[in-house]
Amino acid sequence: MAQEDGGGRMKESVVIHIGSKVGEIEGGICPFSSGTQYLDWKEANCYRCKKGATEAIERGGNGGENPLCEIETELSIGVIIGYVPTDIATRMGFFEHRGEYQWPCPEVEWTEEWKAEYLARKRRAVRGGRISAVCK
Repeated sequence: MAQEDGGGRMKESVVIHIGSKVGEIEGGICPFSSGTQYLDWKEANCYRCKKGATEAIERGGNGGENPLCEIETELSIGVIIGYVPTDIATRMGFFEHRGEYQWPCPEVEWTEEWKAEYLARKRRAVRGGRISAVCK
């Protein structure tokens, strides 16, 4: 749905429908408690993955050569219907990380840019005498 941004320009708004109850619901699994958790998970995983839609678009489009990840595709559908199939929840690591706000996707294939950024952060943390839980 398009809305005016106040400056005469139109902006896209996205309606995210995630069930209010995390876990098993009729039809499948609701892996996220809110749209914010969904977007944070995608930012930490899909947006940094070689199989992700963002990476495919940056390479000039999908074109079948770099198909979207099935997990990302099902999550996009799940945003609308409120759940994902149980096998997708299993593949994305939901059951091993139940109750956690964010977790790494077991099927993620990190982009080279993200690997470099991660290693740079880790080096800075080690040089500074601190290593955060994220970098361990």
